[in-house]
Amino acid sequence: MSIRNLEQWEEALRRVLDQLDDLLEDRFGHTHSLSRNRPPRGATANRKYDGLFTVEAKFSMGYGRREGPGYSVEIRMATFEDVPEDIRRQIHELVGEVLRTEIPNAFPDKELQVTAKWPHFLIHGDLGWD
Repeated sequence: MSIRNLEQWEEALRRVLDQLDDLLEDRFGHTHSLSRNRPPRGATANRKYDGLFTVEAKFSMGYGRREGPGYSVEIRMATFEDVPEDIRRQIHELVGEVLRTEIPNAFPDKELQVTAKWPHFLIHGDLGWD
């Protein structure tokens, strides 16, 4: 595995996560007010740092997890308001649908799975980076 292959992998994953962030902002961005220290959508150069949603994926070796190594996808909302459980479920369902569609499109030559682990998702399988 070369550093360049890993960078390309993470760039492709970031594009999927940015697409997901845009969709969440479009559908739910108006439902809750932003916390005082959070800039409005589009105010920064990185979607992770503005708007209501932060969409991130962190690599884990997967020790103690039957799925093994992979990426844990986390969705956070930058609000101090209570988010009703039905809205959280709608967001979770939408995230699952998008990840299960877009991850295979972003990595067509890999055998990857997306598994829901409330409140996160795991992307695991052929991470071969070769």
